[in-house]
Amino acid sequence: MSDSPINLSALTEAQLREIAAAVLVDEQLRKDDPIKHYKPTEKQEQFHKSQKQGRWFVGGNRSGKTVASACEAIMLALGVHPWRKLPVPCDIWLVAVDNNQGFEAIQRAVREWLPNYRVVKYEKSKLTYTFDNGSTIRFKSAASESESFAGAKVHAIGFDEEPQAAVWRECMMRLTDFNGIYWVSMTPVNGISWAYDVVKAGVKEGIAELITSSIWDNPYVPHAQIEQLVRTGGYSEAEVQARLKGEWVSMAGARIFDWRAVTELRKGCVQPLKVGELVYRAYPMEEPEEPVDDLDPASATPMNHLARIAEQERYDAAMKRRAEWRDYDFESCPDGKLRIWRMPIEGHRYTIGADPSAGYQQAENPYEVKVARRKAGDPSAAVVLDTGSGEVVAEWHGRIPPEAFGDRLTDLGWFYNGALIAVENNTYGRATLKRLYDNGYGNLYQQENVDRFDTRDSSAFGFNTNVKTRGVLISSIQNALSERLLRCYIGEVCDELAAFGIGIDGKEEADPGCHDDRVFALGLALVASPITPYEREVKDQRPVWLKLIQDKEPDLAFQHQVTGYTPF
Repeated sequence: MSDSPINLSALTEAQLREIAAAVLVDEQLRKDDPIKHYKPTEKQEQFHKSQKQGRWFVGGNRSGKTVASACEAIMLALGVHPWRKLPVPCDIWLVAVDNNQGFEAIQRAVREWLPNYRVVKYEKSKLTYTFDNGSTIRFKSAASESESFAGAKVHAIGFDEEPQAAVWRECMMRLTDFNGIYWVSMTPVNGISWAYDVVKAGVKEGIAELITSSIWDNPYVPHAQIEQLVRTGGYSEAEVQARLKGEWVSMAGARIFDWRAVTELRKGCVQPLKVGELVYRAYPMEEPEEPVDDLDPASATPMNHLARIAEQERYDAAMKRRAEWRDYDFESCPDGKLRIWRMPIEGHRYTIGADPSAGYQQAENPYEVKVARRKAGDPSAAVVLDTGSGEVVAEWHGRIPPEAFGDRLTDLGWFYNGALIAVENNTYGRATLKRLYDNGYGNLYQQENVDRFDTRDSSAFGFNTNVKTRGVLISSIQNALSERLLRCYIGEVCDELAAFGIGIDGKEEADPGCHDDRVFALGLALVASPITPYEREVKDQRPVWLKLIQDKEPDLAFQHQVTGYTPF
């Protein structure tokens, strides 16, 4: 059949009706089974044909990467992939960066290309499609805690945009049982991040393939419109390279923390010693019986009164011991928010930096919650710093109301030798501080305010983070890193330090899609109590008699020389 255009004016009415009917049939077929009529672009076809375990489709905006990711998942799940097969039934995850635009974009692409007649059910609460062959496609949020990805076994995982490093590592563990495959369709707006190193290592080992694409590779976007966007869209040179050309450049500007120091710090990261929660241990003895004042003043002797006073003093002392009793058991549980790398040591000094948040639970289904809860922001975070050794020995991290976070900090503070607790007192931190105060926890950091005459005029519990004081927190971490005073075992802390940079607006903040709650919690701990190494105990080598003479006890020195008596 010739591809030359048809002269419709030369056709009869019957022929025109026949063509119109054929077009309607074709449109209906495309509507009923759109994936069957999917025609990938050259770059999309290269992505689908790749037989590597991992595929990285790195491209600019509108380069077709999200559509390619959605169609890849559909073809694998339905068993109609022309170049690759998975066992049927199979389970596939599509992981989006956030609960708003990310979910909406990837879900819209799946709905557009999904043949509805193959869908058995859609579970809205789990965001899961189940097909007639038993396969499933489930949408997951990369903004959820990494623990929410644990425990499952899947055959394939597709990432729509670059996730956090912790989520990436957890997802890779989910593929081990089936020797599964993964793909990432992303625009490199985070700059030279952890993903860049992973891609290089995978390509070098021969287990991954990198497919690059730009907006100019999309045949459905007019080039004239693209050129106009470049000229008038207000994009910087770095944004054009990343957002339109899909090239890896530093979108976020300079790194705040020395990457060499952070890399060295990361080498010490290990798995936690304990994971779980603290459980308050009850006082081991029963409450003492209160003395009964049944003395008759007329017949009581002085000895009776003295015995009564002694009994009351013993009762008061026992009640004081009960009030001051602080002991905890550690209850292990895989989903616990408290992770410990070093247990408390008697005589060591500890400081806790705490960054509270609103405490909204991350919603699994973004369409069943309010917008405010979908944009929950960073979780609450607390890091425990041994200020003598410079070790970050524990962390509490999770989404919890600020008042309940105060209860967790109370327990954590008592557990670590009555640690000094520094809480950010902006917004929700005030509720956390009030709960700590109500719980009777007195070792709280107080920020001294300095007036324009450089005199300290007032102080307040907690640390207020603002434009002026934000740099104090950051510089405290920079100093600890440059002086090599800090020792950290927590991989997520190192990830957040590495992803902390200068944003496009010049503000020091986490890269897009990353968190900085642990960064500021660490800064609070360092500001409240800088690292001061423990003094080593020097053994006194003097002879006993010389010690006594020099300590101005000559009589005891003579007695020691004559009899060998030692008073200590």
